[in-house]
Amino acid sequence: MYRRIRADSPVTAESVLAQFEREDAVARAPVLERLPADRPLPDEGPCPQLSMPTLILATDRDPARPLGIAEAWAGALPAAALQQVPSKTVDEPRHEREVAAAIDAFGAQAP
Repeated sequence: MYRRIRADSPVTAESVLAQFEREDAVARAPVLERLPADRPLPDEGPCPQLSMPTLILATDRDPARPLGIAEAWAGALPAAALQQVPSKTVDEPRHEREVAAAIDAFGAQAP
C-alpha cells in the first residue's frame, strides 16, 4: 500500500512515514487504523439542509483524500462548488497559487 501511495503522491508518502516518528505515535495508532474505514459522508444527516455556499477543492492525485470523496461531498451539499486544483506532488507552487486563487475568488463572492 505504501508503494502505491508513494507512486501516486510522494508528499503523502512522506506524511505517512512521519506518523511513525511523532512523539505520540503509539497513542495515535488507533486513530490511524480507523481512518481508512471512516465514511466520507454520513448515511443520513443534515447535508440537504445545509444551504451555505461551500468551496470544495480537490486533486486527482491525493491517495489520502481521493477525488471521489470531494465529488460525493459536492453532490451532497446543495450550494457546493467543486474545483479541481493541480496536485501538490506534480507542481507545488502551482498548487499553492491555484488554491489561494480559488479561495480568494470564493471569498469575493460572499455577501
